[in-house]
Amino acid sequence: MPQKNNPFKPTQPVYSGMFAGRVDEIRRIETILFETKDCNPTNLLIVGERGIGKTSLLLFLRYLAIGEIPFNEGRFNFLPILVSLDKKTSIGELAKKMRTTLERQLRDSQDAIQYLKDIWGFIQRLEIGAVKIGVKPAETSGAEIFENFTYSIVDTVKAITSSEGATHKLGLFIQRTAS
Repeated sequence: MPQKNNPFKPTQPVYSGMFAGRVDEIRRIETILFETKDCNPTNLLIVGERGIGKTSLLLFLRYLAIGEIPFNEGRFNFLPILVSLDKKTSIGELAKKMRTTLERQLRDSQDAIQYLKDIWGFIQRLEIGAVKIGVKPAETSGAEIFENFTYSIVDTVKAITSSEGATHKLGLFIQRTAS
């Protein structure tokens, strides 16, 4: 019997055309996305040994979430946010990365960009406070940054799920990558 090579290699995900198997996992993911669509969001953590296909499964999940791969009842329409993190990433840096990614994803809608700038304004205050010369930067606690960050995500989800046209989405699909 000929041996088969493992198609999953670290840092080289396989794409949806090559991806097969994991039927139970894919059904669970579809259920999670469907429940999130119906205002019952769930977090998902995928863990496992190096090289078993976690990144490939996440890539498949991303395509499913943004509607490039249909599911039994149609297509999803989530806004994908891919954020690279490491052990040193602060909540402020995470917020900046998410705002940048959101702006990139919504760049075709000027109304959405202006709205993002308004609701993510706390990041500008952080950036300005950190570079003033001769002036003590505004003291912003980690808890305050986290609170502003959380409310900004909530406001963003409300905006993109209640909007019409190209900006309308079912919610955010946030995927973290390790760097």
